[in-house]
Amino acid sequence: MEELVGTGSSMREINNLKTRLSSAFEMKDLGPTKHILGMTISQDRSAGTLNLSQELYIKKVLSRFRVNDAKPRTTPLSPKTSEECDNMALVPYASAVDSLMYVMDCTRPHIAHAMRVISRYMANPGKEHWEAVKWLLRYLRGHPVLHFVLAKSMWLYRVYLEKSSSPKSALLDPNLSCLTLQTTLSSDC
Repeated sequence: MEELVGTGSSMREINNLKTRLSSAFEMKDLGPTKHILGMTISQDRSAGTLNLSQELYIKKVLSRFRVNDAKPRTTPLSPKTSEECDNMALVPYASAVDSLMYVMDCTRPHIAHAMRVISRYMANPGKEHWEAVKWLLRYLRGHPVLHFVLAKSMWLYRVYLEKSSSPKSALLDPNLSCLTLQTTLSSDC
Protein backbone atom coordinates (compact mmCIF):
# COMPACT_ATOMS: atom_id res chain seq x y z
CA MET A 1 0.00 0.00 0.00
CA GLU A 2 1.32 3.40 -0.98
CA GLU A 3 0.03 6.83 -0.09
CA LEU A 4 0.07 9.81 -2.42
CA VAL A 5 -0.44 13.38 -1.32
CA GLY A 6 -1.36 15.87 -3.99
CA THR A 7 -1.66 19.63 -3.80
CA GLY A 8 -2.65 22.33 -6.21
CA SER A 9 -4.34 25.67 -6.60
CA SER A 10 -7.21 24.35 -8.75
CA MET A 11 -9.70 21.79 -7.35
CA ARG A 12 -10.76 21.08 -10.92
CA GLU A 13 -7.21 20.03 -11.84
CA ILE A 14 -6.81 18.03 -8.63
CA ASN A 15 -10.07 16.15 -9.30
CA ASN A 16 -9.00 15.58 -12.92
CA LEU A 17 -5.72 14.06 -11.69
CA LYS A 18 -7.58 11.83 -9.21
CA THR A 19 -9.87 10.61 -12.01
CA ARG A 20 -6.94 9.79 -14.29
CA LEU A 21 -5.04 8.01 -11.51
CA SER A 22 -8.07 5.98 -10.41
CA SER A 23 -8.61 4.82 -14.00
CA ALA A 24 -5.04 3.49 -14.11
CA PHE A 25 -4.69 2.27 -10.50
CA GLU A 26 -6.89 0.84 -7.81
CA MET A 27 -7.11 3.65 -5.28
CA LYS A 28 -9.15 5.12 -2.46
CA ASP A 29 -9.45 8.84 -1.70
CA LEU A 30 -8.64 9.29 2.00
CA GLY A 31 -9.64 12.95 2.01
CA PRO A 32 -7.56 15.91 3.12
CA THR A 33 -4.16 15.10 4.61
CA LYS A 34 -4.16 15.50 8.40
CA HIS A 35 -0.74 14.06 9.28
CA ILE A 36 2.39 13.37 7.22
CA LEU A 37 6.09 12.93 7.96
CA GLY A 38 5.72 13.89 11.62
CA MET A 39 3.66 17.00 10.83
CA THR A 40 0.03 17.70 11.67
CA ILE A 41 -1.73 19.65 8.93
CA SER A 42 -4.87 21.74 9.24
CA GLN A 43 -6.37 24.14 6.75
CA ASP A 44 -8.82 27.02 6.98
CA ARG A 45 -9.99 27.59 3.42
CA SER A 46 -12.06 30.67 4.31
CA ALA A 47 -8.98 32.36 5.84
CA GLY A 48 -6.66 30.92 3.17
CA THR A 49 -4.31 29.38 5.74
CA LEU A 50 -2.43 26.11 5.99
CA ASN A 51 -1.17 25.26 9.48
CA LEU A 52 1.80 22.90 9.93
CA SER A 53 2.70 21.69 13.41
CA GLN A 54 5.39 19.30 14.63
CA GLU A 55 4.23 19.24 18.25
CA LEU A 56 3.83 15.44 18.38
CA TYR A 57 7.15 14.84 16.59
CA ILE A 58 8.97 17.21 18.95
CA LYS A 59 7.48 15.44 21.97
CA LYS A 60 8.64 12.10 20.52
CA VAL A 61 12.18 13.48 19.98
CA LEU A 62 12.26 14.91 23.51
CA SER A 63 11.21 11.54 24.91
CA ARG A 64 13.70 9.65 22.74
CA PHE A 65 16.59 11.71 24.09
CA ARG A 66 15.16 11.67 27.62
CA VAL A 67 14.73 15.42 27.99
CA ASN A 68 10.91 15.48 28.01
CA ASP A 69 10.96 16.42 31.71
CA ALA A 70 13.99 18.72 31.46
CA LYS A 71 13.83 22.38 32.39
CA PRO A 72 12.61 24.33 29.31
CA ARG A 73 14.81 27.07 27.83
CA THR A 74 13.65 30.40 26.44
CA THR A 75 16.23 30.66 23.62
CA PRO A 76 17.49 28.14 21.05
CA LEU A 77 21.23 28.30 22.15
CA SER A 78 24.26 28.75 24.53
CA PRO A 79 40.01 20.58 22.68
CA LYS A 80 38.76 17.37 24.37
CA THR A 81 40.39 14.87 26.71
CA SER A 82 40.42 11.17 25.84
CA GLU A 83 37.95 10.60 28.69
CA GLU A 84 35.58 13.14 27.16
CA CYS A 85 35.97 11.44 23.76
CA ASP A 86 35.06 8.09 25.32
CA ASN A 87 32.01 9.61 27.03
CA MET A 88 30.91 11.38 23.85
CA ALA A 89 31.11 8.09 21.91
CA LEU A 90 28.10 6.98 23.98
CA VAL A 91 26.08 10.12 23.22
CA PRO A 92 23.57 10.06 20.30
CA TYR A 93 24.80 13.46 19.08
CA ALA A 94 24.42 12.91 15.33
CA SER A 95 20.97 11.36 15.75
CA ALA A 96 19.77 14.25 17.92
CA VAL A 97 21.15 16.82 15.46
CA ASP A 98 19.46 14.96 12.60
CA SER A 99 16.11 15.04 14.42
CA LEU A 100 16.52 18.74 15.19
CA MET A 101 17.46 19.43 11.57
CA TYR A 102 14.15 17.92 10.46
CA VAL A 103 12.26 20.15 12.90
CA MET A 104 14.17 23.21 11.63
CA ASP A 105 13.58 22.36 7.97
CA CYS A 106 9.83 21.81 8.34
CA THR A 107 8.46 24.21 10.94
CA ARG A 108 11.19 25.98 12.92
CA PRO A 109 13.41 28.07 10.63
CA HIS A 110 14.19 30.38 13.55
CA ILE A 111 16.51 27.74 15.06
CA ALA A 112 18.69 27.70 11.93
CA HIS A 113 21.57 29.63 13.55
CA ALA A 114 21.68 27.23 16.49
CA MET A 115 21.60 24.30 14.05
CA ARG A 116 24.50 25.75 12.04
CA VAL A 117 26.54 25.98 15.23
CA ILE A 118 25.84 22.48 16.53
CA SER A 119 26.12 20.90 13.07
CA ARG A 120 29.74 22.02 12.74
CA TYR A 121 30.78 19.47 15.34
CA MET A 122 29.16 16.35 13.91
CA ALA A 123 32.49 14.61 13.35
CA ASN A 124 33.97 15.35 16.76
CA PRO A 125 31.46 16.75 19.27
CA GLY A 126 32.51 17.68 22.77
CA LYS A 127 30.54 17.84 25.99
CA GLU A 128 29.77 21.54 25.47
CA HIS A 129 28.33 20.73 22.03
CA TRP A 130 26.07 18.07 23.54
CA GLU A 131 25.02 20.63 26.14
CA ALA A 132 24.06 22.98 23.27
CA VAL A 133 21.98 20.19 21.67
CA LYS A 134 20.25 19.54 24.99
CA TRP A 135 19.67 23.29 25.40
CA LEU A 136 17.92 23.33 22.01
CA LEU A 137 15.87 20.24 22.92
CA ARG A 138 14.84 21.98 26.14
CA TYR A 139 13.90 25.06 24.14
CA LEU A 140 11.59 22.86 22.03
CA ARG A 141 10.23 21.35 25.24
CA GLY A 142 9.19 24.86 26.26
CA HIS A 143 7.71 25.64 22.83
CA PRO A 144 6.25 22.42 21.36
CA VAL A 145 3.05 24.10 20.14
CA LEU A 146 4.64 26.66 17.82
CA HIS A 147 2.96 26.32 14.42
CA PHE A 148 4.12 27.19 10.93
CA VAL A 149 1.24 28.87 9.13
CA LEU A 150 1.06 29.61 5.42
CA ALA A 151 -1.50 32.30 4.65
CA LYS A 152 -2.61 33.25 1.17
CA SER A 153 -2.96 37.01 0.98
CA MET A 154 -3.53 38.79 -2.34
CA TRP A 155 -0.44 38.09 -4.49
CA LEU A 156 1.75 36.84 -1.67
CA TYR A 157 2.04 33.91 0.63
CA ARG A 158 3.15 35.00 4.08
CA VAL A 159 4.86 32.60 6.43
CA TYR A 160 4.25 33.14 10.13
CA LEU A 161 5.69 31.49 13.18
CA GLU A 162 3.24 32.04 15.95
CA LYS A 163 2.72 30.89 19.52
CA SER A 164 -1.07 30.96 19.53
CA SER A 165 -3.18 27.88 18.97
CA SER A 166 -5.23 29.96 16.54
CA PRO A 167 -3.55 30.70 13.18
CA LYS A 168 -5.88 33.68 12.71
CA SER A 169 -4.42 35.57 15.67
CA ALA A 170 -1.08 36.08 13.92
CA LEU A 171 -2.86 37.23 10.81
CA LEU A 172 -4.90 39.76 12.76
CA ASP A 173 -1.96 40.95 14.88
CA PRO A 174 1.36 40.83 12.97
CA ASN A 175 3.19 41.64 16.23
CA LEU A 176 2.60 38.03 17.32
CA SER A 177 4.78 36.64 14.55
CA CYS A 178 8.45 35.89 15.17
CA LEU A 179 9.28 35.64 11.47
CA THR A 180 7.56 36.91 8.37
CA LEU A 181 8.78 35.76 4.98
CA GLN A 182 7.05 37.02 1.87
CA THR A 183 7.49 35.60 -1.58
CA THR A 184 5.50 35.63 -4.80
CA LEU A 185 4.53 32.07 -5.61
CA SER A 186 2.10 32.51 -8.46
CA SER A 187 0.53 35.29 -10.42
CA ASP A 188 -2.87 33.58 -10.27
CA CYS A 189 -3.15 33.44 -6.47
